[in-house]
Amino acid sequence: PCMVGDTVFIISRNKIKKCDVVFIGVSADDKYCYFNAVEYYSDGTFRRDFSMNFDVIGKYVFLTKKEAEKALKERKRNDE
Repeated sequence: PCMVGDTVFIISRNKIKKCDVVFIGVSADDKYCYFNAVEYYSDGTFRRDFSMNFDVIGKYVFLTKKEAEKALKERKRNDE
């Protein structure tokens, strides 16, 4: 669903984080695939990285900002 160099949008602490995929890997036991995505400050310096399984795409990780905004809005609505 994504490749190294792609931008993904991660919902973390009720905010959307714009991140770049920097690594895709397979666990040592070949049971799951995962990716690392990095968030940067506006000046381009490293802020934090996320390591996640691919099964979170569509739950906490989205391929477009529009999808992430829709999911976050729905979560906030359900929390009320």
